[in-house]
Amino acid sequence: MMSRPPRSPVTNSEKSSDDTLTPRSVPSVYNQRIGFLYLALVSGFLILAGRVFYLQVPQHQEFKKQAITQQKKVISIAGKRGIITDRAGHKLAIDVPAFAIYVDPEYLKEKPAEIVPKLAPLLNEPQDKLLKNLSGNFWHYIKRKVDEKTAQEIRKLKIPGIGILSENKRIYPHNDMAASLIGYTDIDNLGQEGIEKSFNEFLQGGATKAGILTDAYGNELLRIDGDLPFLTEKAKANKVVLTIDENIQYLAERELKKGMEATQAERGVAIVMGIPDGDLLALATNPSVNLNEIPGKGWDPRIKNWAVTDFYEPGSTMKVFTLAAALEAGKTSIDEVIQVPTLIHVDNWPVHDHHQPPGLVRSLKPFQILELSSNVGSSMLGRRMKPEQHRNLLLKFGFGKKTHSKLNGEVGGLLPELPWAASRQSTVSFGQGVAVTPLQVVTAASAIANKGIRIEPRIIHEIVSPENKVIKQFPPNKTRTLSEKTAQEMLNMMMQVVESPHGTAHNAKIPGYLLGGKTGTADKVVNGRYNGDVMASFIGVLPADNPRYVIFVLFDAPKAAHYASMTAVPVYKEICKNLITYYGLQPSHPEELKH
Repeated sequence: MMSRPPRSPVTNSEKSSDDTLTPRSVPSVYNQRIGFLYLALVSGFLILAGRVFYLQVPQHQEFKKQAITQQKKVISIAGKRGIITDRAGHKLAIDVPAFAIYVDPEYLKEKPAEIVPKLAPLLNEPQDKLLKNLSGNFWHYIKRKVDEKTAQEIRKLKIPGIGILSENKRIYPHNDMAASLIGYTDIDNLGQEGIEKSFNEFLQGGATKAGILTDAYGNELLRIDGDLPFLTEKAKANKVVLTIDENIQYLAERELKKGMEATQAERGVAIVMGIPDGDLLALATNPSVNLNEIPGKGWDPRIKNWAVTDFYEPGSTMKVFTLAAALEAGKTSIDEVIQVPTLIHVDNWPVHDHHQPPGLVRSLKPFQILELSSNVGSSMLGRRMKPEQHRNLLLKFGFGKKTHSKLNGEVGGLLPELPWAASRQSTVSFGQGVAVTPLQVVTAASAIANKGIRIEPRIIHEIVSPENKVIKQFPPNKTRTLSEKTAQEMLNMMMQVVESPHGTAHNAKIPGYLLGGKTGTADKVVNGRYNGDVMASFIGVLPADNPRYVIFVLFDAPKAAHYASMTAVPVYKEICKNLITYYGLQPSHPEELKH
């Protein structure tokens, strides 16, 4: 048996470098590594803590603002409109609290079919219609403008996904009074007609913003009881003060309605203007409409303010302005005696006076031409002027252009452009071939009533801020149209139309008071042709010796009577009686009251 040779001892010089680590040196290396790791962890923690501190303290408000912005759904709600009042502050249009009911289908915990029987009786909606409304996929309104009692009953139901927002509802305290003048608003409280539209920028005052909080995914966080809104921004609006007198408006509408029933006309207009400021104290149209019913039913043709939106051939009322123009141009005088045939031809077109035999020639002064409403006399005096001069004087009266009443939809009528043939000038002289609006006639007559100074009609007195400060006024706009002498001569002529037994408006006479005016019975034009109906009107002043009011009445297509003397004049007379009583006007001839 062989034995293994003994191993030689290893010397230090033969040891490798890897053999230098001793068991005693291992713990020291591990400790160093752990220290570095601990230091790194502590440093990281300090940095994180500092960042958290930075975000939660210095940047807290900024991130809160961003969070709210991201989590808020903003809904525009009809802002509260300013009120509309008459000249004495009586309210004609106001806002009252109302509520909008909405649904967010994402948060409905009940099926729409289960909700319908609960809501339908409260909302007064057919169940099938409500079921369809609840079956949508997105946030939307169910019903707008509900009253507080209904909103409270719905809130008590605590139906998840059904919410309530506060809004405003436009109310017109007098229902149909001054309807075409005031106008109305739509479901979002935006003006659609009349003053509501013309002055919407002042009345609206901006929308109310309702903020509804949402979660990080944009889902709405509804309150269990649906008690919304919150995070709202309120908007302010101005008050619009009209020149209208509520009482005069009522009286004018009452008398106009009586006239409509008596004449069986298709429609009627009555306007009362104050002198010398041009304030419209009443602007009535008939038939009218209940303004509180329009938003639910849609646009109604009765809301149209045709006193400014429609024009018509004025007929004999234009003779007032033809004679005034001839006097102002020096083409006649009040004492001139004119030989007036009952029939003439102008450019081969016949011009004749009503109810007069052909071949007759009458000696008439200008006041008699107006008193008897002679077409031939008006044609003769009108054609004494050059067409340019004639047209320019009519323009000064305000014909052929808007009155700048600021009323919605106003038109300027039609005054034919030059050149005028003799036949054209002839017909314009007695109110054919020219078209006017009722308000234009009133404006033109103001020049005669106001000593030759025409006044633009004023319907807005002032606009007042929520702080009760006047922010805009509308001073009278006046233009010299006639000399004071011509205006007075025309007033005297207009008095003869009423005071003379031969005048076409003698039935307007009121004992003790001087009235003046002019009738107009014009053939009605429809689609460019005369249709057999008439436009019967009367333009007058009260009192004629010192005018304070211009009154105009017009009936479109009266059926029970034909001439203005039997249709418009009686209504003018009744309005004058009411004005005399209301304002306590003193008689010019008190001795007549004793009989």
